[in-house]
Amino acid sequence: PAVARPASDGPPLEGRARSVAIVLFALIMSLNGFVFGVISVQLVSLLEAAGLATAVAVWVASLKGVAQFGGRVVEITLARNLRAITVGRSAVAILPPSLLLLLAGTGSLGLVVAFTLLMGASQGVITIVRGAVPLALFGATGYGAVLGVIATPILVVNAASPTVFAWIVDRWGWGLARVSLLVGSSAAWLAMELMSLWYERRRAAVAAEAERQGT
Repeated sequence: PAVARPASDGPPLEGRARSVAIVLFALIMSLNGFVFGVISVQLVSLLEAAGLATAVAVWVASLKGVAQFGGRVVEITLARNLRAITVGRSAVAILPPSLLLLLAGTGSLGLVVAFTLLMGASQGVITIVRGAVPLALFGATGYGAVLGVIATPILVVNAASPTVFAWIVDRWGWGLARVSLLVGSSAAWLAMELMSLWYERRRAAVAAEAERQGT
């Protein structure tokens, strides 16, 4: 589904606009990488800190894989005709509310399950977004090199995040540690919205210029 979308987007970004967009998208994915890097290692502990018994926490954590698969199926079947940046905005926007459910859900199995399902769906779609959005923004020329540039900070943050999170837990406790995940995901959402707004304005300006030249 990722390769079918770029035709509905504007022309590939060039020059300074291309560099700015690469930095912004790498920042967005790195902030999300912090959250998902922690969750990949600490999900059961997070669920236990939310008041679940270990056996229940393990069962709820296993739902993440189901949600990831479900998110990808929804993306392929229902969102295939949407522009890549629209799908990206939706996937990034789901994560902060899911973490709010985790914060509010201490002792509530229903809220914690809802967090796990929404978070898993977001992660499942974001894995597609990481390839689809750069293709739409930057085009096929140099696509591999762009993905490499974007992937480097994501991998570093993803690798370091469990250690940083464990340090936060040790120093300030689970409450502030969970808030740090919400802050990271919210910052990613804000950056995604700003990038999308900037890109849409540029796309509209290019379309208006092309129409003016056509007349």
